Amino acid sequence: MHVWNSLVMNERDRIMGVTRDDVVKIAGLSRLRLEEGEIDTYMRDLNAILRYIEQLNTLDVAAVQPMESVYFSPDRWKADIPVDERRGTDRLLNGPEIDGAFFVVPRVI
Repeated sequence: MHVWNSLVMNERDRIMGVTRDDVVKIAGLSRLRLEEGEIDTYMRDLNAILRYIEQLNTLDVAAVQPMESVYFSPDRWKADIPVDERRGTDRLLNGPEIDGAFFVVPRVI
């Protein structure tokens, strides 16, 4: 039986809460060793999360456009503008030895 199937449900299929047994079962599946006081803390925290999710489920999001990401970046795609490639020769001046448009490096093989 799936862990979440053991949650207490009311007549409208809303999650009522996580019990101490649920926390112990989840901790066992996660291979976590919990102290007695931690069980109550996690039970409160999980119930708070479930209550928050229940609040979110009541929101009307029909008019909200789907998003690709939660991060907004107006400069995500750079404009396709031609660039003067001659600026690369300025970089070559920093090298120890150049041959035309290339750095001269010692032979490896």
